[in-house]
Amino acid sequence: MEIKKIDLEIAEKYIDDIAYFIYESVKMSAFEDSYCIDDAQQKANELREYLKKDKAIVLGAFHESDLVGFLWAYEYPFREDQNRLYVSVLHVKAEYRNKHIGQYLLDEIESIARKNEYTSVFLHAEAENIGAVRFYGRMNYQSERIQFVKKLVSSEV
Repeated sequence: MEIKKIDLEIAEKYIDDIAYFIYESVKMSAFEDSYCIDDAQQKANELREYLKKDKAIVLGAFHESDLVGFLWAYEYPFREDQNRLYVSVLHVKAEYRNKHIGQYLLDEIESIARKNEYTSVFLHAEAENIGAVRFYGRMNYQSERIQFVKKLVSSEV
């Protein structure tokens, strides 16, 4: 298993895999019903633009020549923490989970963040994704905010 930085050239080679990782990561969320593979392909195209502008840090976990894990992060200032890095997507293929690949990807992005003097790394997880919540807790990530939603049903018949 090798963790390496993905540049634009490598991203082009694995763009379909990247779109799949983006799609699978969203499928595990509350937006599953409204998100389709075309949306993920559009997001993968956005990643190309981020890489062209040097506005993204993208990591891949490779088993031989197969991309089996993926992390996409970028700078995202927020309130008093103006020097933080946001992990937009972290996804590992199902058959490669529980092999510490997610941990290796997070360890690497944290190392890069320290070298670039970021003060924190943050990410989101769906509350219902208990596996992800537990994983991030084991990685010493702490909840910062909780989002509440109330679904409203129209009274019109």
